[in-house]
Amino acid sequence: MKSTVPVFISAAILLVACSKSKDNNPDPSKDPPPITEGTRLDQFENSNFIYKFTYNDQQQLTGVAQTFKSNPTLTLPELSATIAWSNGKPVTAEITKKEKNAAPYRFVASKFNYSGDRLAYTSHIAYKENGSEIGKDTIYFEYNSSGQLSGTRKVIEGEVFLFKWNNLPDGNIIRTSTLEPGDNELVSQSFEEPYDKNTNPFSLNGVGRTLFLTDITSIEMPELLLAKNNLSGYKERVKRQKLNTSGQVTRTQETNTDIQFSLVYNNQNLLNNSKADYAIKSFLDGKQIVNISEKEDRIYTLGVKK
Repeated sequence: MKSTVPVFISAAILLVACSKSKDNNPDPSKDPPPITEGTRLDQFENSNFIYKFTYNDQQQLTGVAQTFKSNPTLTLPELSATIAWSNGKPVTAEITKKEKNAAPYRFVASKFNYSGDRLAYTSHIAYKENGSEIGKDTIYFEYNSSGQLSGTRKVIEGEVFLFKWNNLPDGNIIRTSTLEPGDNELVSQSFEEPYDKNTNPFSLNGVGRTLFLTDITSIEMPELLLAKNNLSGYKERVKRQKLNTSGQVTRTQETNTDIQFSLVYNNQNLLNNSKADYAIKSFLDGKQIVNISEKEDRIYTLGVKK
C-alpha cells in the first residue's frame, strides 16, 4: 500500500508548472507592484475541486475545506482540515471526512514535533469510520547549512518517499531529488524550473508553507506551495536502471515530464486564473508505455484581512 494516510485528493497531476501567457503579461524588466497588506488566498479551484481557506486573527491558516465539483459519473467525499497554532507554530491538525449521505468522522490526526524552533517531524494517524486505526505515516524534515527547510523524507510502512530541493536566493526552490534508489538500482534525475517575478498566491500569509508542513500537498505541487514567485515552466527527466549481481544493466526506464501554464494576472500582478497543459511520457526498455496530455483550469480568489 503506497500510503496509509491519504489526505486531500486531487485529480490534478502533482507535477504542475506554469508559463506566462501573451495577454496581460507584466514587464519582466520591472518589479511587480507591492501587494496590499493583508492580501491573502481565500479560495483555490481546479477542474475537479474547490478549496476554501480560513484564518485566525493572526492571519494563520486554521481551516481548509475541500468540496468536489458535480460529476454524474464520480462521487467523492468532502474533506475539511482544522489546524491549531501555539507560539506562531502549527502544533496539531485534524482532517474530517464526510461521505455522501453519511455523518462526518475523524479521518486523520496529525501532530507536529519540534527540535527548538525547527519542525523535526510530523506524525499522522488515519482512522476508519468506526474509529479504529488504518495506519501511520511519519514525515521527517531536513534543513540546509543556513537553517532553511530543504527536504522531506516520508516513511510509510517502511517505504521511503523523498522530496529534496535547493533554496534559491530569490525565495524560490528547485528540485534536486524525489526518488531513493532501490536495491541494485541506479537513479538519475534532472529538473528545469524557471520562475517569473510575480507573487505566488500560495506565498501570501504563508498559506502554502502551512499546507506543505501539514502534508495537505495534493492541493498543488510543492513548488507552487513553497516558492515566492510563479513557475514559468517545468521539465523533469528521470532514468532508472536495474542491475544484476554483476553490475550490468538489465532494464532501463525513462520518464520525461513537460508542463506548461498560461497565466492571467490582475492589476497587482497576482494570479486570477491559469490553465495547465501537461504531457507525461514514459518509456520501458525504449518502448513508450505512457503518453498523457491534459489541460486543467485553476482559479485563485484573493481576499483582504477583515
